Amino acid sequence: MRINAVTEGAMSVTIIVLLSILNAIFGFLGFLIPIPIAVLVYRHNLKVGGAASLAAALLVSLILMSPLFGLDLIIGSIVGIALGLALKENFKFTSLFIVGVGASIIASLLRISSFSVISGFNAIDTYLETIEEVSQQTLGFLQNMGISEQFLIQYSQELAALPSLFKMLIPVLLVFLGVFETIIALFVLKIVLNRLGVSIPKAPPFIEWKWPWYFVWGFILSKAMLIVEQYYSNDILQIIVINTDTFFSAAFFIQGLAIVWSFLIKARISRVFRIILVVLLLISGNVLIYYFLIMFGVLDTWFDFRKLTVDKEE
Repeated sequence: MRINAVTEGAMSVTIIVLLSILNAIFGFLGFLIPIPIAVLVYRHNLKVGGAASLAAALLVSLILMSPLFGLDLIIGSIVGIALGLALKENFKFTSLFIVGVGASIIASLLRISSFSVISGFNAIDTYLETIEEVSQQTLGFLQNMGISEQFLIQYSQELAALPSLFKMLIPVLLVFLGVFETIIALFVLKIVLNRLGVSIPKAPPFIEWKWPWYFVWGFILSKAMLIVEQYYSNDILQIIVINTDTFFSAAFFIQGLAIVWSFLIKARISRVFRIILVVLLLISGNVLIYYFLIMFGVLDTWFDFRKLTVDKEE
């Protein structure tokens, strides 16, 4: 190793150890741990990044007196290594994002399975217990407020269905978690590497977000399977249907939101009022608004409401 690689690796190990300790205490800094590793892999190589990850894992295990924290760090470093290698290979933004999401999903699966085998800790069961506790507390709060008995019965039935719904949605929830983690990682990486004089591929502007044409057929297929599942219901088909429908509906909801945002910009509405309007739409809880945005995104595949194809050809 070169001297600057050793020095930078030592600094990165220090940062990773601090982030891991703070994450063990506060529990919300784990998404930042892959950043220093990604920078090391990009600026040097996989060997330097891997050595820093192992050294940090050993120190964290000694400081916190548990090898599980070191194992968690090593698993989390998969995301940093994947992003660093993708940046080193000059991947475009879309490919870079897919690599990050895929690495995050693999890390989550490894984390759940390894912790379950080694320590008997089952993250899914823990989340389910938390959901049940929160549900019971919410139900008790509503009872104290004097809510009608009919509403409480209906609400308690819906709360009772939450654990089973959570289990069925685990695949798509892992995807959403991967998307969230990758967004944070790329955002922080952009800031760090810009300070080092390096630019990374930029995401297209939000008003230009548009999914590939074949996404619409995934959406149509998910709705078709939803109809089939009503007549030929079984557990496996139900899990496939609910996950595919949730994924494609969420994707086209975001595209519909991008269309609305672009129209608001063309209408020359100030940024503050645009944000207020969109926030009001999102927190309204009106199912028709969500459905409208989803269909707006689906129809954009054929009608190109923003004329993105025409602009690219010009």
